[in-house]
Amino acid sequence: MKLRFFIITALLLSVIASCGSGSKETAQDTTAALDEETISQICEKHKVECGDFMATVNGSLKALFCGDCESGFVCDDATNKCMKEEEDEEPADDNDEPQDDSDDPQENGSRTVSCTDLPENAEWNIVSEITQTFDGENWLPSEKAVFNSESSTGRCRFICREGYVWNSEDCVSYTPSGLPKCRANVTKPCEDPLTGLIWSEIILNRMDRDNAKAYCDDYDEGGYNDWHLPNVDEMRSVIRNCSKMITGGECPVSESGGMTSASGSNWMTSCTCSESEAESILGNWHKTLWTSSLTSDSPIIIYAWTLDSNLSLSIEGKNSDGFFHCVRSDYFLRDDHCGKHYTWDGSECIADTRKTECKGLPENAQWNSVSAITQTWNGTYWEPSEFGSYNTASSSYECRFKCYEEFTWDGYECVLKD
Repeated sequence: MKLRFFIITALLLSVIASCGSGSKETAQDTTAALDEETISQICEKHKVECGDFMATVNGSLKALFCGDCESGFVCDDATNKCMKEEEDEEPADDNDEPQDDSDDPQENGSRTVSCTDLPENAEWNIVSEITQTFDGENWLPSEKAVFNSESSTGRCRFICREGYVWNSEDCVSYTPSGLPKCRANVTKPCEDPLTGLIWSEIILNRMDRDNAKAYCDDYDEGGYNDWHLPNVDEMRSVIRNCSKMITGGECPVSESGGMTSASGSNWMTSCTCSESEAESILGNWHKTLWTSSLTSDSPIIIYAWTLDSNLSLSIEGKNSDGFFHCVRSDYFLRDDHCGKHYTWDGSECIADTRKTECKGLPENAQWNSVSAITQTWNGTYWEPSEFGSYNTASSSYECRFKCYEEFTWDGYECVLKD
């Protein structure tokens, strides 16, 4: 315990020391390898409209800038949404009619509102409207619904309808695998019908985090060979009866939510299970289990998240030895599982595409017939090439050029005809 306390204290001090005037420079460095189109796609995927945003890209936490708002709108730092600028108050009407102050937060400390953002193939868990209280700045709790398997009458929560599972972004159609349902005494592999995740038996060979990840990548069990070491969201999904730590709970540590650093306020308290009835569908093995999620993409941070024996998140040096489960799924959303230039579509990693301007047009020539093409990543490079080649047959998907009518191609350039 003393060692863990020392590690966590040192980590938090290093995070605090990294904040301040140098943070913007660091954010620029983390996105140096990302083009504008990739950043735009990531921001759109996470429904971020503007401002600075932390997102997990290919397994690393990146600082992204999602742009500015249009004229007449300002970026709300709390929600990363473009909000209409407040206009000067109009002069009061010169009439004797009484003013309706029913929405004045100073006069009314609470209000009832309808919950919003219910996705397709989902249902409320349990209520579709809540009572909010004004804290002087905001109405709380939020009316924006979140997925949470634990029902509540005071929060806007939803679950997927029968026959669907939550993949961290949508309720997707689900077909049971036929494997036994995960519970403490079941033979592994087993399936969690809430998420569609299939879990291996616990691996009792003690390994460090990197070796555990490599072990799962090469694991073969139950006729499946596409196992991986679970990320922190997947590991949290096995918890039941712990309001903070279950999927959708207040614990902020999340791969899909773009937050795996330990710098968030109160993360230790909000990622701790205090409920005595809390349990894991994999059984409480009294073991600390590895996740694949690192606390930072910085090379000087060498810590990873674990699920400890109290079903709470904790930080361990990734070179320590620990136990783990391997996991696989056809449904769970995993941004970190795909390599560079691949995107998870909910069931597999698909090659990215991009729009590119054609290059290399020589003098006395014109494009035949497009000046921009759509490229697809083939695992090594983008194809077809954006560099033009001479070809008299027109194409709408390759960069081709031809000489002007009074010129001819001599194998190197367009020259005047004799």
